[in-house]
Formats: sequence, structure tokens, C-alpha cells
Amino acid sequence: MSVNIKKLIEEAKLNPRTFMISGSYVGVVSFSAGNVRKEGMEAIHDPIADNRYHGGVFSTKRSDGRLSGSQKSYLTRIANLLTGPEGYKSKDA
Repeated sequence: MSVNIKKLIEEAKLNPRTFMISGSYVGVVSFSAGNVRKEGMEAIHDPIADNRYHGGVFSTKRSDGRLSGSQKSYLTRIANLLTGPEGYKSKDA
């Protein structure tokens, strides 16, 4: 799973919201790396050519690093919706 690392963005004195929507993404959520680690996942800094704040979330339980269905469900439960597609209603609304 591709992520932007808020801590690195803030350390660079940038606004994390400027990184929220780009390309064809349908929504943005936030969750803590600590919660990710509790469920056998790891969040790592993995910069790419056009985004030095890029990171990834990977499973430590699978040799290929892919997230399991239960890990994806867990992320869905702990995620805070920051923005979604037009007309989207969050489960908390």
C-alpha cells in the first residue's frame, strides 16, 4: 500500500494536505504506523522520483509483503477518512 509519511512532510515545513489528492486516487485516510505494526505490518520510507515523502505499508507475515484480507480489514477499521470521492458519505456521517 502506497502512503505519504506525514511526519517527514511536516519536518520539511510543508502542509500535508497538499499531498492528499493527486492522480486518480479516490480518497485519503490516515492511520498511525504504531497501529500498523500491531497487526503484523510495517510502514517504511520508500521515496520515489517525484515524491521524497512516499512510503509503503507491507505485511511482515507474508513472504511477498502483500497485505492479507484481515490486514486490509483492520486498516479499514482504524483509518480516519480525510477526504473521499465526490458524493461519498463516511460511515461516521
